Formats: sequence, structure tokens, C-alpha cells
Amino acid sequence: MNAQASAFSHIIQQLADNASFLWVLRGRQRGEPHVYPEHIAELDERIQANLDGLLLYGEEAWATAQANGEFPQGGEAFCLGYLAFSSEDVTKIQYATEFALQNDDTFKGLVSALAWLPGVEVHPWIKQFFHSKNLAHKRIALAACRVRKEDP
Repeated sequence: MNAQASAFSHIIQQLADNASFLWVLRGRQRGEPHVYPEHIAELDERIQANLDGLLLYGEEAWATAQANGEFPQGGEAFCLGYLAFSSEDVTKIQYATEFALQNDDTFKGLVSALAWLPGVEVHPWIKQFFHSKNLAHKRIALAACRVRKEDP
């Protein structure tokens, strides 16, 4: 691996780690009495900046997010879900969905990614999840609607 590729790899890893960590931090701070809405808004901007950076790296970012999934946690599911649904790649969406069904934290991460993304990108998938015969998919769709504050 040359120096430039190594530098890009490091940047992508840092973006993925930051987005995952900041998502977890946001979840913990949201209910704290000393945290004001402007603090959450600042975190949201930082999360979005890292996600935007990941989107610039395409397949390399996806590979990094998959590798980070070695430890199934909510932040990693959030990143995977965001990248998968942003890509509109069915294979990636299936992977992120299966990853999310491993535990409660990963489930919350995927649902949060569905809430984070614009409705135009996720509404067709939420609709498909509702029409699925798999009850876990229906649960994802219902949770996404709840977090998005939308009527299923």
C-alpha cells in the first residue's frame, strides 16, 4: 500500500469512528438536563460532516464500515445503515439490515439512520419493510416511522 492510499485509509477510518462515537454521545446526552438543544444541534452537525466525508469515499468507506462491524454496536449500525440506504444498493441494504438485527443497540442504530436520512431516500424502503413477511422488517419499519414521527 502506498503512502497516499494509507493516508486515505486512515482518514476513512477516522470518519467512521467519529460518526459512530458522536452518534453514541448524542444518544447519551439527549436526555441530560444540562445539555441544551444547541449542544445537540452542534453534535448533529459534526455527525453529518463525518457522514458526508464517508459518502465521498464510496466503496472504501463501505468496506471500512463493514470492518468496523466486527463489534456489533449501535454506532457501527448507524454508519452502515446510513451508507447503505444512501447508496440505494439492495445488497448493502440487506447487509445493514441483517447486521442491525443482531441486538437492541444495532437495531437502534439502523432505525436512527433511517430517521437521519431524508424521507425521499427511505420512504420506499420503509414501505417495503412493512410489506415484508419478515416480522423483524415490520418492526424496523414501525420503529422508523415512530422515530421520524410519521404515520405508518
